[in-house]
Amino acid sequence: VIAGVAEGRPDVYELPRNMVDVKVSQMLGEHFNVFLTVRDVFNTPVSRSYNLPRGWDYFDSFRYGTNYIFGLA
Repeated sequence: VIAGVAEGRPDVYELPRNMVDVKVSQMLGEHFNVFLTVRDVFNTPVSRSYNLPRGWDYFDSFRYGTNYIFGLA
């Protein structure tokens, strides 16, 4: 995520996380489709860390939040 450009500064990596997305859709007649999408249902935190010789060291953590999308196509 962040390159350690200066000498002695390690790179910062984004650690993997579990995400669950849900999409429900329904046809309305022959020409319309209504849908609801929920992204990152559990709002899991994004963790970023340094990879040091002694192991992973905390850099920061934050959450994007859960997104709700309602659409008609």
